[in-house]
Order: sequence, then structure tokens, then C-alpha cells
Amino acid sequence: MKQSLVRQINAGFSITLVLVLINGVISYRNIFRLVDNERLVRQSHQVIAVLEDTLSTLKDAETGQRGYLLTGQDQYLEPYNSAITRVSEQVQTLKQLKTRTTQPQQIEVLEQAITAKLTELNQTIQLRRTGKFDEALRIVRSDRGKRIMDNIRTQIAVLERQETDQLQQRTAESQQHLSSALFTFTLITGTSLILLALLAELVRRNEAQRQQAERSLREREERLQTFVKYAPASIAMFNETMHYLAVSQRWIEDYHPGSIESVLGKSHYDLFPNQPARWRAAHQRGLAGHSEKCDEDRYVLLDGSEQFLRWEVQPWQDNSARVKGILIAVEDITQQKRIEVALRESEQQFKVTFNQAAVGIAQVAPNGTWLRVNQKLCEIVGYRYEELLACTFQDITHPADLDLDLSYMRQMIAGEIQTYSIEKRYIRKDRSIVWINLTVALVRDSDGQPKYFISVIEDIDHRKRLEAERQQAELALRQSEERFRSAMEFSGIGTWDWNLLTEQVIWNDNSFRLLGYEPHGCEPNYQTWRNRVHPDDIEATEQAIQSAISTRSFYFSDFRVVWDDDSVHWISARGRAVYNDTEQPIRLLGVMLNITERKAAEIALQQLNATLEQRIEDRTTRLTEINQELEAFTYSVSHDLRAPLRIMQGFAQALEEDYGTHLDDLAHTYIQSISDSAVQMGTLIDDLLSYSRLSRTQINLQPTELNAVVDAALRQLQREIEERHAVVQIQSPLPSVIANRPILIQVVTNLISNALKFVEPSNQPAIIIAAQVEKNSVSLTIEDNGIGIAPEYQDRIFGVFERLHGIETFPGTGIGLAIVRKGIDRMGGQVGVESQLGHGSRFWIVLPLASNQIDSPHDSNSHSLN
Repeated sequence: MKQSLVRQINAGFSITLVLVLINGVISYRNIFRLVDNERLVRQSHQVIAVLEDTLSTLKDAETGQRGYLLTGQDQYLEPYNSAITRVSEQVQTLKQLKTRTTQPQQIEVLEQAITAKLTELNQTIQLRRTGKFDEALRIVRSDRGKRIMDNIRTQIAVLERQETDQLQQRTAESQQHLSSALFTFTLITGTSLILLALLAELVRRNEAQRQQAERSLREREERLQTFVKYAPASIAMFNETMHYLAVSQRWIEDYHPGSIESVLGKSHYDLFPNQPARWRAAHQRGLAGHSEKCDEDRYVLLDGSEQFLRWEVQPWQDNSARVKGILIAVEDITQQKRIEVALRESEQQFKVTFNQAAVGIAQVAPNGTWLRVNQKLCEIVGYRYEELLACTFQDITHPADLDLDLSYMRQMIAGEIQTYSIEKRYIRKDRSIVWINLTVALVRDSDGQPKYFISVIEDIDHRKRLEAERQQAELALRQSEERFRSAMEFSGIGTWDWNLLTEQVIWNDNSFRLLGYEPHGCEPNYQTWRNRVHPDDIEATEQAIQSAISTRSFYFSDFRVVWDDDSVHWISARGRAVYNDTEQPIRLLGVMLNITERKAAEIALQQLNATLEQRIEDRTTRLTEINQELEAFTYSVSHDLRAPLRIMQGFAQALEEDYGTHLDDLAHTYIQSISDSAVQMGTLIDDLLSYSRLSRTQINLQPTELNAVVDAALRQLQREIEERHAVVQIQSPLPSVIANRPILIQVVTNLISNALKFVEPSNQPAIIIAAQVEKNSVSLTIEDNGIGIAPEYQDRIFGVFERLHGIETFPGTGIGLAIVRKGIDRMGGQVGVESQLGHGSRFWIVLPLASNQIDSPHDSNSHSLN
């Protein structure tokens, strides 16, 4: 009957539990949807609020900007500065509040528009701060700021409409979820209550049966409970299920589970649910027949406090030696443990405080010996711990401070003072001086005799140095002010301060002199100044003053003053108005300077410019005529001089062909000399024409690649390179320069040609072409292994017809290097040579760099041309 009743109860509980779980799952699902919808509704409301706050913040920023533009005072920037911080936080809030209907792209677009607006506001503020009020005003008057703000309003309105639409949809969904949740909850809950009522009846019947069985057991245990109850220790007796069978009064007093009567029969784990796992394990081992004991066990209570216990678990058995439960005896040793811990903590705290303090701390014997010091004191004086203990405080105290320190110590030992504090100097181990603040107290023994001093040492060396530097700075400031006043007097600059409310004017001595008065020889006021201004300049000058005041801008004016001797002097005045809190101008400050000599120079310069234009026109006409004559001469040289040369070459060739068999070897030599001279003369004419064209031709400079220029020059000299078996090494890539490409090719060709030409016949020509970038220029070098040039001739070789060797030794006209120099000069560059006889030459040209993106020559590749 009992087993059947228990099975019915268990079945009923299982069915009820299943219904409750189903109800919970369905309710949770509906409530989760409802909560999620409500969260999204709150989020939409929050997005709308943040959007409105953002628009309001931007308006505040714009208001602060306008106030600052109008006044120039930083206090009007407070709304702007506050808005800058708030609008950044609001934009970040909008990003975090991304809803399913608010696209992140829209937030990004809004953020860009806000950034553009803040940039426009900051630009005008910076312009106003630097005095460019008119530029800031033009930006404000333009439509750009309004367009940005209208765009922001439009985007915010679109976002708010989207959030409003979502609010309506989510509200409807929330109502639907709520109705569904209420229906399912009501249905399942009603069914569960009916089942619980049936279960309650079954439990009641089961409980009646159980109580009958327990009454018999309780009678057997009463004797044991009486013994345990009056035991002088904390003792409790438990059955196999850890229910209380007996408990001592001491247990009740120590752990407060209730009265003895209320505890009996209850589960130990119900009364103390937070039992540690190790105690539960000890109980189980006791129920298994094992004895357990612990002399010191730390337990953390629910309120976070600690408790230390000494406990023992012993199993108890029935008459058949079967374990029926356990006895637990517990002794609280918390107070004893706290005393031990407090002692250890106090000692540790003292050590930590002493050793790690931010100031120096020391115990000093009455004779001055260091008894104990911390690390900070060692760092202050620069001694190691052992080194400091080996000396006294007198050894490291500055002699000038020692007597005062010892005097205070004597007063303290005599009981005249309890403590003292002084600023003194220590001598560090490296003999440098450090300022410290010393506070001393005396510790006496039980007999009242001095035991040791406690000294607290604070490093104030930095503060002392700052005080010294401040005093020096103040002295330097006073001296600077004196120099400024003297400089103003010596410079001849007049200063003036005009109080617009009281009409009072203050002038320095130079202002009196500039207006033709003796210093303080008259009353300085506006009318006195006005009487000196030239009648033709009064109106313009006064208008400049009024315009500067009304527009809050600087006052600039150049005017004439007439002295008592009728002499006229030019004055340049500069000034600016000062305004009060109500934007009313109250003062006008400024300076005056005598510019009579400058004005005279300007008049003279204007007259010179008038005559200079005519002189330039005459000079241009003359240069045009000279260029025309030079072009005619060039044509004459090219045409008239070449005709005889062609005749000479023709007759020499005819003589060789028609009478060659009748001539001896000497005659053939003469004919060959005539032909070679004609060719040499033709080459000379070509070089002269090239040189002439470089002098008069208009050239255009543009970015030119050196790689292409060198390649073009090498192609022109390909035949000579192959004939001489020359090796040409190019360290590429070469940078680009600003030059005229045809002229630069001619220059490089001439330099490489010379490097091939002026080499001993027995040597193979070797040429290295490289470039180096130096700041904004490029140095192109052509290095050879030729015969070299003596230092005394290195400046002459760039002249026309300058040759160091006969034509029979090395061919040439003597114009090639002159063409190089002329071409480089026309392109705005430089040319030079580094050479030594017998060790080759290194010609270089320098031209402007065309691009900053150039690889370093040291990192470039090299290739050779054989």
C-alpha cells in the first residue's frame, strides 16, 4: 500500500512537472518575443531621442561659433566645445543603436555630414582666432554651412520616420504576443493546479504513515538527545540521512540554527545549505565508518567573514554494529586565529609601509647612528643600505644646516618640544647636494628614556630648484620689461592708449616727438592729435578709426602731420579697439611710426619706374637688332665658309683620283693633309654654329629622364664605342631632371665623346655614368680612365678654342666643353671637373630634380655596355 502510494505521488509529480515545463517553455518563448519587441521599441525611442539631441547639439555648436565670430571672446566657445564632445558621443550612440530598420550606411552618411559641419565651424573659428575675420565671415555668408545643416536635418527626419514606422509595427506585434502568452499560461496553469490538489491529498496520506514510523524512532533517540543537549561542547548527532537526532545547547549558541526543538528532525544541509564540498565528503566518509579530524579549517561565511574551526567526525553504530549516523564535534578557534593573523599582518604592514613608502623613513639612535632605513632614503642620498647604516646623519648633513638640526634634537630630548620639521640639505654619496624636508619624532622606553628618533625625509630638491628657476625667471622678466621699454624709446615707436569713455589719452615720449611736441609739453588728448593731422588726411583717418571700431578689426592708417615749423611728416598708425562685456568699445590701443623717409623713397621709386619702362623698351629694341645681326652672321658663316671648304675637298679628291699615279708619297701626304684640314674646318664650323645657337635660342625646360638622354647619346657614339672596344657602365635607374632634352643630349654626348677620345691608345676606355640626388638637385657624373687634366688647366678647358694637346695627338676642335658649359648655363645648372694627371677625369653636371620619388643611387642596379 505504501509503495503504491509513493508511485502515485511520483507519477503525479512527474506529470505536473512536465506541464510546468511545457508552460514555462511556451511562456518563455512568448515573453522573450514580447521583451525583444519591447526592447526594440525602447531602442527606437532612444534612437529618435538621440537624433533630436544631435540636431540640438549641432545648433548649440553653431550658436557658440557665431558668438565667437561676433565677439572674438573664448567664453562664447563654451557651447561649441561642449557640443563637440556631446555630438561625438551621440554619433557613437547612434552606431551602437543599430536597429533592423536603420541601415548602418545611413548612420555613416549622417556622421560624414556632421563631420563636414563641425569642420566648417572649426575653420571659421580658427580663421577668427588668427585675425582673419573677413575670411571667416565670407565662409559664414556662403550657402555651404546652410546646405550641410539642411542635409543633416533631412537625414535625421528620414531616420525618425523610419523609427516611427517600426514603432507602430512592433507595438502591434507586442499586443499579439501578450494575448498568446496569457491564453497558454492560463490553460496550463489551471491544469497544473488540479493535479497539485490531487498530489496534496496523496502527500497528506503518506505523511501520516511516515509520522507514525518516526514516533517510534524518536522514543529511542530521546535518551541520546538528552546527553548531547547538555554537553559543554558544540556537538550534533545525525542519522544516515544527515537529519538531526540530537544537538547540544552550545551548538545552538554557536551557529544559531534555531532552538533545539526546532532543529531536531531537520536536515543539516537544509539548515546549512552552503556547506563546503570537503565537509560533505567528510560526513560521507564518517557514514562509511571512518573517523575524520581537522585541527584548523578555514571557512568563509555568507557575509564574507572568515571562521576557523577545529572539528571531528565519528560514526555511531546500533547493536548490530551497523553505522546509523555520525557525531560531529566542533570548536571555534576563530578568535585565536585572528589574534595570530593580526600580529603577522601588523608586522608585515609595518615592513611594507616602512620599505615601500614614497618618502624616506628612518630610525635614528640618540647619537645620530642610523638604526634602520628604507629604500627611498637610500635613493635620496645615493647610498646603499649597508653603507648608510655605517655612518651617522651628521656625516651626510650639510655643515651649514647641522647646528640647527642638533639644536632641535637637544630640545626634543629635554622634553621642550615633541616634534620638529625643517628644510635642510643632505650631501649625497656623489658629493652633490639634495634638499629635503625633515620631520622628527622621539620614541621613549617604558622608563621615559630616549630610545630612538623616527625621521620622515621628503625629497624637495625639485621644488627648490623650481623656486630658484622661478626667481631667476622673475628677474629675467623684469630685465626684459626694462629692455622693452628702452627698445621702444630707442626705436622711435610711439604708443598711445585712448579711453573712449573718458576721452583720456596716454602717450609715451616718442608719441609727443612724432607729433612735433616736447615730451609732456602739452595735454595728450584726441583734439591735440587732430590739430596736428594734415587737413587733407583728417577725414580718411577718422573714417579708418570708426571702421575699425565698428567691424572689430585692426586700425591701419598712414597720414601726414604738420609741425609748428610747417614741416610735413608722414606717420603710420596701427591700433585695435578693446570691448567690455556688453560689446561696447571702451579703449583704442596702438602705435605710431615715422615713415617720412619711406614715403620719400616710394615717390622716388615711382619716378624711377616711370623712366625704367622706357629704358627697358629701348634695350629690348637694341637686343632684337643684335639678334638679327647675329642670325645674319651665323647664316654667312654656315653658307660662305662652307663653300671654300667644299671646293678644297673637291679639288683634293680630283687631284688624288686624276693624278694619283703620277704623284709620289709626299704629294699624297699633302693631299691627305688638305682633306683632313677641310674636314677639321667643317667640324669647327659645326661646333661654332652649335655654340652660337645655344647663346640665342629660346629653350623650354621640362622634366627629362636621364636614362633616355644617356641612351640617345650612346646610340650616337655607338661606332666610336665599338671601334675603341670601350666599356660603359651605367648605374641605373637614373632620376629625372628639369632640362631641355636636345641640349642635354648634346652635353652628355660631348662629355662621353671626350671620355672616349682622351685615352692612351694602349688602354681600353672605361666609362662610369652615375647620378646622385642631393636635396632638390641631381648630380650626373661621367668618369673615365683617360690621361687626366692638371689642376692649373681645369678652369680653362671650358673656354672656346682651349686645347691642351695638339690635334695630331688627340682630335677635336676645342669647342666641345665650351658647348657643354654654355648648354648647362642656359638650363640653370652647373658643370665642373675633378681630375689628376694619369688617373682619369670625373666630369659632373648639376641640374634641378624633377621628382622627389627617386631611388637612392646606393640601392640602384648597374649594367655595362661593351
